[in-house]
Amino acid sequence: MNKSKALDPTSAAFLFTEKRTTPMHIAVLGIYKIPKGSDEAKFLQRLVDTVGDIERFRFPFGSRLHSSLTGPSWIADDDIDISYHLRRSGLATPGDFEQLFTLVSRLHGTSLDRERPLWEQHLINGLEGNRFAIYTKLHHAAIDGVGMAKLGQSMHSTRKSDRLKASPFCHGLQTEASKGASGEPAQPVSMPDLRVGLEVLKQAAGSTTNISSAMLKYLQGYVRPGDLTVPWQHSGPTPLNTKVGAPRSFNASSWELDRIRRLGKTLGGTINDVVLTVCSGAIRSYLKQWHELPTRPLTTIVPISLRDKGDTGSANQIAFITVNLATDVEDSEQRFRDIQRSVKSGKSLYSGLSATEAGVFSALTQAPVLTSSLLGLTPKYPHSSVLISNVPGPRKKMYIDGAELEASYPVAALPEGIALNITVSSYAGRLDCGAIACRRSLPEADRIIDLMEDALVDLEEVAGITT
Repeated sequence: MNKSKALDPTSAAFLFTEKRTTPMHIAVLGIYKIPKGSDEAKFLQRLVDTVGDIERFRFPFGSRLHSSLTGPSWIADDDIDISYHLRRSGLATPGDFEQLFTLVSRLHGTSLDRERPLWEQHLINGLEGNRFAIYTKLHHAAIDGVGMAKLGQSMHSTRKSDRLKASPFCHGLQTEASKGASGEPAQPVSMPDLRVGLEVLKQAAGSTTNISSAMLKYLQGYVRPGDLTVPWQHSGPTPLNTKVGAPRSFNASSWELDRIRRLGKTLGGTINDVVLTVCSGAIRSYLKQWHELPTRPLTTIVPISLRDKGDTGSANQIAFITVNLATDVEDSEQRFRDIQRSVKSGKSLYSGLSATEAGVFSALTQAPVLTSSLLGLTPKYPHSSVLISNVPGPRKKMYIDGAELEASYPVAALPEGIALNITVSSYAGRLDCGAIACRRSLPEADRIIDLMEDALVDLEEVAGITT
């Protein structure tokens, strides 16, 4: 009998909220340099042959959805057409990054087939500078952003001399980059079954005091507005909150991590504070140029990870906070301070909570947000304005079959009513940023990436940093 693994509530929510125009998959776009002296055609063909040679799949690549009265679950798919999941595309040589991002925009706007395992990988050749790209997308029900980053690490090596001897999708494959602190491969964490779910509820019942205290503090955000930002507190209909269409617009860029870290340290904040402020400044400039800047501040829902170190098997181990982006504030330093206080207040809700308690608390606070999305109310009554994430990635340079990974751009999902999602991921001393937008709702949204550089320079000038 084919054993099934039930989806946790967070993972299942990504299935329930998915529509044709709002596919709930996430992706990563890797840019690679072909090893010096290698024949491009032979190198890429060997890579394709090795990646496609799979005997037993690792999760989630060998599992498909199964629906029953008890809810959705994962079951093993014993009849996988690997040629459907692994595909090749080519740019008109020499292809530039604008052509590549246009192709990714098109690929990201199409839904994954629920009758098959929910993933695809596209090898894209013809990129200028003797490069190629790999675009890998998985359904958000199967993995979160941090899990995606860890999965990517397990598919690469930190040594250029290493050669790919087995497909990264094979069960049991663990490279040096994916090993835990003990040096042993991280053990996959299975999905909770009914008994585990009952045990979680039992533990949660014993944590009533902690969760109740956090809920009381959370609800006070509606009654006594202050640094703590909660859903619907400031939000009203904006150009960013519209009915989302299927066509996508994607753009990406990178910044040196030391540049961001230095700026955060000078201003007395964190890298994440700088990222949020830069995003806020770019969105503010974009709205002033192409739409109308709302008088009320825009807000964002920011995920925070609950994942244990070395956990590459869990689907979604995240909680959420709402952050005030202070887009109504012209002074960039003051905007930085407002965002900083909002982040601290949001994270303080989770202080003192165990991972289980934090998961329960997040589920309770996000239930109205999910209900709003299911009912299609977000465009008219937006719980937040935009989605922004900052995902930690590998610190060392990574290679696949000797090809250096030069950049790793995250490509996020767009839920109904949220027309812009910006995700930043760290990699080898850089911050790689990907911005995905609804092409119909936000014309020329690819300009937001350029405006982020302008916002970064503006914040550096305020901090007295010259570049």
